[in-house]
Amino acid sequence: MDGELVDVEQGQSRVAEAPNRIGSFGMGPCIAAAVLNHTQSRAWLCHGPG
Repeated sequence: MDGELVDVEQGQSRVAEAPNRIGSFGMGPCIAAAVLNHTQSRAWLCHGPG
């Protein structure tokens, strides 16, 4: 895997730039929302309680 994994915990939001990867795991009843900007090779992820 190229880059590093940027983990997003509950109550956090993070930004990752290519080639890094962004993810949130074990969400259960929580909600995660992601925004991808392919032009700038950036991703934004928010993980919050449901």
